[in-house]
Amino acid sequence: YGSSFQLKDADGNLLGPFGPLSFTTNTLLPYLNYTSATTQVGVITPKERELATLATVSVTGSEYIIYAHKKIGISVGLTQKQVNDAAKGHVPNKLGDREQYVYVLALKLANDYGSISDRTFKNAVKELGRNGTSQVAQMVGSYLLSSVLVNLADVKVP
Repeated sequence: YGSSFQLKDADGNLLGPFGPLSFTTNTLLPYLNYTSATTQVGVITPKERELATLATVSVTGSEYIIYAHKKIGISVGLTQKQVNDAAKGHVPNKLGDREQYVYVLALKLANDYGSISDRTFKNAVKELGRNGTSQVAQMVGSYLLSSVLVNLADVKVP
């Protein structure tokens, strides 16, 4: 996805969460490995992954992550209107039932810091399985952390 959005500013500084991570080099590789691993569990589709990401950053307001993942969302088949709606915390129209479920679950997890009722958890497992539920939750957590780092560095959209 690197060619679809800008990773460095005009001065060559890393954008996204990478700037703050570069000050603690022992956390950079584990962070990259973990975030990469959460996207490669293989239970949710690339489109569902981007919907979960956009749901999360609609809560954190992390401008750079919204910028990057709107572009990635389009590259995996979402429309411009769908990514715009998702980035604002609105369930996009014309999603499949499972895609809509992933978006709503991710939005709930992000808004409630991971707290969900037993009923919501059971429904999530029924819809996505334990692996899918765990993958969505880990992606939400990963993008909450990414948002903290991006917001800490006050990364602006290029």
